[in-house]
Amino acid sequence: MSFKKKIIIYLSLLLIMFAWGYLTHKTNIFPHNVLRTAKKLISSKDSKYHIYENQKLDKEWLISQGLNNPYPTIFLNYQPGSHIFNDRNYINHLNDKELIGLTLLQVPRHYNKNIEIELFDKVTIFRVLCDKNNNEEYKDWEKVKFKVNIIGFSCKHTIVVKKEFNKQTVILLPGGPHSTDPIFLDEKFNYKRKFLLKE
Repeated sequence: MSFKKKIIIYLSLLLIMFAWGYLTHKTNIFPHNVLRTAKKLISSKDSKYHIYENQKLDKEWLISQGLNNPYPTIFLNYQPGSHIFNDRNYINHLNDKELIGLTLLQVPRHYNKNIEIELFDKVTIFRVLCDKNNNEEYKDWEKVKFKVNIIGFSCKHTIVVKKEFNKQTVILLPGGPHSTDPIFLDEKFNYKRKFLLKE
């Protein structure tokens, strides 16, 4: 085989590997959370103790990263890699460009209380849905043209819906039963705060 053909084969293999890595990262083909849990179980002689220790370490890590807030919090100007929930390190893996600049209302992953928001102006609210949840609340919301990919252990949020609200007090259901539905608000082109998160 000639040197030129070898170079072409090596470059082709490199390109294929790069493309495969890009696709698996974007679409999250592999069940990373499942594999991570399996690794923890396999690597321990006493699996029950090991699970407890990892839960403890995970909690300590979350606290060290400021990801232990039990209440909704406001996160301005969403950027790729931002944590979707304020008690988990889950991020979005698809179409981040559609979310950049939106206001993210960070909620705990399994929050179960209604969320009350006072709107001072017209605001568009986005919710990201999971097929496993009860989504009856969003029957009159508009489905957007893009999807996202927020992967958690119990639920994967992919479908995005939106609804425009005028000046009023809005009460949003948290979503569930498997997970809270992420909340984004469109304030991208206004420097004034358009809403207040009520306790």
